[in-house]
Parts: sequence; C-alpha cells; structure tokens
Amino acid sequence: MTTDDYYGPYQAALEEDWDYIKNYFKKNPYALINPLSAARDNAFQVAVFSNSKQPLEYLLGIAKEGSMAMYAYLEKNEYGDTALHEGCCQWEP
Repeated sequence: MTTDDYYGPYQAALEEDWDYIKNYFKKNPYALINPLSAARDNAFQVAVFSNSKQPLEYLLGIAKEGSMAMYAYLEKNEYGDTALHEGCCQWEP
C-alpha cells in the first residue's frame, strides 16, 4: 500500500482495491462526503460504479456510525446525480 499523496480513494477504486477503500474510510468516516472525482462523485457513487454491492454495503455501515456522514449517499455530483440515482441507472434490467 502506498501513501495517500500518490494513492487515494479514487485511484484505489479505479484499481478495485476495495480493502484500501474500506480502511481509508474506516479511519476517515467524515471523508465520505468529499468529492473524489472531477465529476464530484463521492465514495458512494464510486462504490456503485463497481457493480458489486459489498463495497457499498460496507460504506453504508461506516456512514451509519457518523452523524455527519450518515446521509452522504444523498450528495449530488456535478450532474445532479446521487448514488441512489447512479445505482438505479447501473442496475436496470
């Protein structure tokens, strides 16, 4: 694992390093509301893009413990989309 200066949560998500993501946000739960990408996607939106429910479930568990981060999954990105919206669009039949 490298330092956050060169390898942050967004880069970890691109490389599907979900262990890094889990550890990062477990140590920094209030960072869940911070934008990670140029489109201002936060950790929940990035987790939805993984097409795996495990990273999203883990982040929701972390958010449940912190009052400031509890509703971070409702934050909108640059396009006005929340993680819930992205999830609906990703997993349509």
